[in-house]
Parts: sequence; structure tokens; C-alpha cells
Amino acid sequence: MNIKNENGFSLIELMMAIAIFAVVVIATGQTYFLFQEYWLNASREVSCQARGRTFLDEVGRTIRNSSGVAVSNTSTTSTMQIATIDGPIAEYVFTIADEAITYDDNISSANDEVMVLNNVVELGDDPVFAREGDRRVNINFRVMDPDTSDNDGYQGSDFSLTTFWRN
Repeated sequence: MNIKNENGFSLIELMMAIAIFAVVVIATGQTYFLFQEYWLNASREVSCQARGRTFLDEVGRTIRNSSGVAVSNTSTTSTMQIATIDGPIAEYVFTIADEAITYDDNISSANDEVMVLNNVVELGDDPVFAREGDRRVNINFRVMDPDTSDNDGYQGSDFSLTTFWRN
């Protein structure tokens, strides 16, 4: 029997085909995992932005419809009290230790605060709530993603609002 006349693949051809197939599978897998990481980071960013934007819309509307705003800042908290036109004084409190903003729709009744935004940090040295001039309030903060460590690349979304209230 003559080996040269037999049909089929040689051992070298078979090894080359397996090597090429392995390279294609590894490249495809790496691309898949890279795109999955990009998608997760983008979905985290969208989630943080939606939470912060919803909070800013709500608090901005409350401030614009109020009759006055008082702001006080300490080393551990930033507090904004809002006098509503037809009711009690509402209060937003940012606590550095809790990394959260709570809302109390009636400060005359105790222990009815509701957390409205968590994983919040200050931007630089600026307090979260600041009053400027006669009727202007600045709100600055960053919403962090709780599932992201510092080396994941995505740190959070920054938010800023300057608004006025009625007289």
C-alpha cells in the first residue's frame, strides 16, 4: 500500500486547522467579554444618571414652587429646608457618613424621613446644598455605582442644578 495515494489530511494539516480554529475561538471569546464589560459599564452609568436626574427634577420643582429655602452645612451634613406655599417645611439632608440624601416632607413630625438617593458623594470641596444670593440655590453631587470598585474605570455621574424660588 502506497501512503502517497491515500486521501485525507496529514497530521501537520490537522494541527494547523486546530490551531487556526483555537485562535478564532479565543479572539471571539475575548471580544464577547470585552463588549459585555462595556455594556455593563454603560448600564451602570445610565442607572446612576437616571437616579440623579429624577432627584434633581423633583427637588428643582419643589424649590421653584416654594416660598423660601434655607441651607445649612456642617462638616458631616448638608441640609436644605424648603418652605412650601401651602404647607409645612420640607427638608432634604445629605449625610457624608451615610452617603445618602433623605427627604422629610414634614419636619414637625419625627422619624418619617425617606431616603431618596443613595451612594451620593460631594464634588470636591463644594457642599451638596448651597444658597447663593437672594433666591438662588445650587445643588452639586455625584452618584456612585455601588457595584463598581475604584479600579473599574467608571466612578459615577456628576450632577449640578442652580434654580430660583418664588417670592
